[in-house]
Amino acid sequence: MTWWTEKCPYHDYDMIIADGSIRSGKTVSMIDSFLMWSLAAFQNQTFIIAGKSMGALKRNVLQPMFQILNAKGIPYFYHRSEHYISIGSNVYYCFGANNESSQDVLQGLTAAGAYADKVALFPKSFVDQMVGRCSVEGSKIFMNCNPAGPYHWFKLEYIDQAKEKRILRLHFTMDDNFTQTARFTMITAIYGTLEGKMVLKVEYGDTNRLQRGKIQTVNDWNVEVTLTITATNAGLKYFCVEQLTKGKTPVLPFLIGETLDKEAGNSERVRISNIVLNPEEITLWEAKADGNDNATYEIKGMSNEKPDYLDKLPEYFD
Repeated sequence: MTWWTEKCPYHDYDMIIADGSIRSGKTVSMIDSFLMWSLAAFQNQTFIIAGKSMGALKRNVLQPMFQILNAKGIPYFYHRSEHYISIGSNVYYCFGANNESSQDVLQGLTAAGAYADKVALFPKSFVDQMVGRCSVEGSKIFMNCNPAGPYHWFKLEYIDQAKEKRILRLHFTMDDNFTQTARFTMITAIYGTLEGKMVLKVEYGDTNRLQRGKIQTVNDWNVEVTLTITATNAGLKYFCVEQLTKGKTPVLPFLIGETLDKEAGNSERVRISNIVLNPEEITLWEAKADGNDNATYEIKGMSNEKPDYLDKLPEYFD
């Protein structure tokens, strides 16, 4: 993620492309790298953030981006109606690239860099315009994509010519997402497709004191985490199986959960760190003749870290 720093041999490259399988960790890695580079390299500059559509951009980029900024303690403001984000003195404009005319909104813009999510889905005209708009000295372009066929224009003109054009290409596989924590964090906090609960378990003891008599003391405590796994978040199952079959204990460095009261519009968010998962058994496969769409099972874990309550996320949706 720090390819742009002076110590890296690729720091003078102007572009990076992360391609590979879905859920391999490339999106979160690229977002984090783009944010840290832009904030470290520039002040009072403009940047481009683009997705296939504004809806896809909010789901796939802005939500994890805000999570990263919150986790790092970096203040920001999302101007929802005007589709831009202020971070420090920099401004990040958000664009959808769903048709040929999308390139028109970039005309006249001078940018110090760009982040393009799932760029293989973009019209070529938008990508060409975006690259041309990044004309500030020292500008860099961050792009990621999933495989789109051997004759796709983006593969032919960018991936296949990476060496000639001095483009740093990173090919991601599922093995590159060692913990998959960031993805599960995003799902838990925003999408709600990973259900579960976190419970503080307390062990009490009695202590006799001369003046106060018998009082109750806390001998020990831990946070018990129970996660409900379905086919939509089976990556957590794969992670546990991979670690356990290697003789390792699966550990999630952190997990952020959100409880949402839709009627009141309130939410409560808590971060639990260093969750040791200790499943005694894992259902690898189960099916029924009449279908098994709603099959679920649980994975339990435990943490001895103090729960960290977080501020409510800003509202993103229109």
